[in-house]
Amino acid sequence: MVKNIFSSSAIMAPLSGITDLPFRTIMREHGLSFAFTEMLAIKPLLTRMAKSWSYLRTTPADQPLGTQIVGSDPAMMAEAAAILEATGIFSLIDINFGCPARKVVSKGEGSALLKEPRRIEKIVSSVVKKTSLPVSAKMRIGWSVNTLNAVDVARRIEGAGACAVTVHGRTKDRGYGGPVNYDAIRAVKEALHIPVIGNGNIFSAGDAQQMFAQTGCDMVMIARGALGNPWIFKEIQEGRPQSDAADMTTVKRTLLRHAEYMFDFYGEKKAITLLRKIGCWYFKGFGNKSHYKDRMSRIKTRDEFYTVVEEYAAGASAKK
Repeated sequence: MVKNIFSSSAIMAPLSGITDLPFRTIMREHGLSFAFTEMLAIKPLLTRMAKSWSYLRTTPADQPLGTQIVGSDPAMMAEAAAILEATGIFSLIDINFGCPARKVVSKGEGSALLKEPRRIEKIVSSVVKKTSLPVSAKMRIGWSVNTLNAVDVARRIEGAGACAVTVHGRTKDRGYGGPVNYDAIRAVKEALHIPVIGNGNIFSAGDAQQMFAQTGCDMVMIARGALGNPWIFKEIQEGRPQSDAADMTTVKRTLLRHAEYMFDFYGEKKAITLLRKIGCWYFKGFGNKSHYKDRMSRIKTRDEFYTVVEEYAAGASAKK
């Protein structure tokens, strides 16, 4: 059932401040089949804060769609899941046990819960009982290298009724740096009966192939590897690099399309703030970016954005 929902060997991770509707739309246009909204904190959701609900904006083409919730109270997590199911938008609800961000961990949420396996089990069980939607979970392999407990946590998640688990192959204290522990992901895969999704350091088809080979996982989840690189999903599906990702004309056109979605969705002022980082993602493989990044970081208007992009693209093309 889960593989039918995802319908692909590569899915997009839920990323705070990134996987909004414009981002998902661009990714889907280039081969992404299953996407998540941004991670949702449950307290703002339960109190109907407008900002939290704005994360749920979608379109008919933005399907199938999952959402991810983060929190530590089982009853509140279950209530949030019921509210999200009632929107009729989602095909799956994911629970976050992996976020290492200080503002999340300091509240005893995200990867902090890896120190409380029984609470993880209770949260998953409560959510599963409250919603008819499939429920999955995303986790890390442990709080620290001295407290690796991925198999125990994953077994509890499975036993509580989850339909799949995503395993990021690092501990909380490693953040997003250092090597991925493929052996730990493989141990989870060998211990479970539900699908296991491998996550961590996947920036190319080769990285995905290594994850599959080293862990035996059923699917891979892409995070930073998709930033400015919507071609990665087709690349993984086909098992080879996509020429479009190395073609300046195509990359520029894709960035400008992404920008148009941003302007339509947010309006000029908010879109410009976000495009200061998005504008840098797309050209990361073309070199000579320091001047461009400096100029992009200071844009204030739509016209300035287009000017900076056009001038960089022309200069980079001339040097190839």
